[in-house]
Amino acid sequence: ATGLINLLEERMTTEQAGRQKPHPHGFQRIARRLGVEPEESVFVGDLLKDDILGAQSAGMRAVWVKRKETPLDHMIPDATIHELAELLPVLDGWYPGWRM
Repeated sequence: ATGLINLLEERMTTEQAGRQKPHPHGFQRIARRLGVEPEESVFVGDLLKDDILGAQSAGMRAVWVKRKETPLDHMIPDATIHELAELLPVLDGWYPGWRM
């Protein structure tokens, strides 16, 4: 509905990854398919355990899209946003000049 699908170079379902989230295997596998190291990657997701814990376990930075009040427990995302429009300023802070 957002038109983002046309901007993605790769997509991978949990079934294609071979392991269920939050196992780091799928996160590492998509990074390899993109030709980048997990440490060079940023994963954006709305599920703390599956997305944030999984990405961080794989060595990625993780941005949590907080859609509702959820206790963080022991999971601490690298950044928290409430809508995708907030993502670009986060990336600008982490990677100054990346959009040039």
